[in-house]
Amino acid sequence: MNRGHKTPASELVSPWPSHPGRTPWPESPPAGDEQQELPLGDTTLARYRAWRATEDGEQVWLAIHARARNLVMLGDEWVGVKCLVEDARRQLRIKINNSFTAYLARDLAHDPMLKDAIKLRARKG
Repeated sequence: MNRGHKTPASELVSPWPSHPGRTPWPESPPAGDEQQELPLGDTTLARYRAWRATEDGEQVWLAIHARARNLVMLGDEWVGVKCLVEDARRQLRIKINNSFTAYLARDLAHDPMLKDAIKLRARKG
């Protein structure tokens, strides 16, 4: 095979002989004007929201929120949410899913007192 030589398009052989020049799948339908609301199902966000509605979730939230506000009032310029979660685990003896840390950080950032102290990363997907 000569890599320097390009075969003209007219000489190319279709990999799908029954559909010369076409792909074997149909065109996708045009996108609609409205965005459908997809159910959360078994997503991390859905599990986080369900956990936050529990007694454990509320207890952890209150402890983390209060500790973050105290740190800012004491002069801390930034608050490490992972550290707050680890402290809550140890002090409250409650299991906290590691995946919930980012959602806790986003919830903390809604507090005007904490918005500059909580560093958020861009969301994936």
